[in-house]
Amino acid sequence: MATGDEIIGELLEIPEDGEEAGRLSYALLREIFGGYSPESLQSLMDSDKDFLVDSASWIFSELGSKSSPYLQSIAFLLSHRSHRARFWAIEAVHAAAGPGDGRIIAQAFSLIADPTPQVRWEVMNFLSGATTAQLESSLPYLRDGSLSSPVSWLASISDNHEADKEIKNKLSSSSSIDRRIAVAAAARSPSGRRPLLEYAATLSDPEVQNFAESALRTMN
Repeated sequence: MATGDEIIGELLEIPEDGEEAGRLSYALLREIFGGYSPESLQSLMDSDKDFLVDSASWIFSELGSKSSPYLQSIAFLLSHRSHRARFWAIEAVHAAAGPGDGRIIAQAFSLIADPTPQVRWEVMNFLSGATTAQLESSLPYLRDGSLSSPVSWLASISDNHEADKEIKNKLSSSSSIDRRIAVAAAARSPSGRRPLLEYAATLSDPEVQNFAESALRTMN
């Protein structure tokens, strides 16, 4: 069986993405779960081949909370040119960042305005599952009021009828960011907010509609 170093060496020699890259990435993940250091992923992140950077980001996301010591590296991935690297990095931050990691959480939340729909979706997913501590810790680092205000609102709303009214109003906002955060709010408490998700699924905003439909499917 190849060692972690050997697997990385093989990955670095691959000219383009494909089945072999996927096989080796899975093998490398197994090695890391077996004790091989995730620090070795830096060599993939330093590559000018985006699919290798994507592989490193995916592995961090699969490690879950075990990625916590490597959040500085994950911060780099959040700003990488590859949307796949950004997507997986958001998932890694969701799993690994704690109350003391507000800066990187804010960096992940800021991607709700990313040009790539899949990345925006993953931010909505993060917001829908973020702990209150994660939401609150991001606030000092969210410089843009169009984002800091709705995230602050999301952290503060309670599960009551008045909150449901606020969510419904924001789902009809002229601000796309407000609408995305509102549908995340509706998904945060699916047992009590199914009617809000059903309403969101009828809206003309395709991202909000699709996210609501996905959340509803998980309830069935």
